[in-house]
Amino acid sequence: MAAPAPREMPSDGLKIGDLARRLDMAPSAIRFYEDRGLLAPRRTAGGTRRYGAADVERLRLIRELAALDLPLDLVRDLVAARPRSDTGDDAARRLDDALGGLWAEVERKMRAARFLLDRLAAARSLNHRCLGCRKPPRADTCAACPASAMMLGHDLVRFYWDRGAGDEPAEG
Repeated sequence: MAAPAPREMPSDGLKIGDLARRLDMAPSAIRFYEDRGLLAPRRTAGGTRRYGAADVERLRLIRELAALDLPLDLVRDLVAARPRSDTGDDAARRLDDALGGLWAEVERKMRAARFLLDRLAAARSLNHRCLGCRKPPRADTCAACPASAMMLGHDLVRFYWDRGAGDEPAEG
């Protein structure tokens, strides 16, 4: 995903409301990420949060990872790896662990997505058997159709099969 063109940053940073508008998100979401240890904005003497360009970039990446439904604790491990380290070796090992955790989670999600894609492809293939059918798509009119029995053996098809009032799919 390409980063949007940088916008001018005030020299003293952005207030939380300005950052929220810039990234089209709620200030409470920004505070949520801060509470989880993912962001650490600079604060003024009066306690006002100020976000710099690095915070904006970090928040964009956090949102990208969160949009993939990656566990925030894995993202936090990545953010915290270097600050918690005493040496470069220690940091590299912590980063490798954090990156490995994210890698494993993404692979798990990809396997699940591939499994779902296979099921969707099978459902579409079964659905294509009904293309051109002139009968109403109801259990009583589909009961004799050979495609109907095959379709009811598939969980996604059963999920969307018409179940209108008094209309149950034909059991094959």
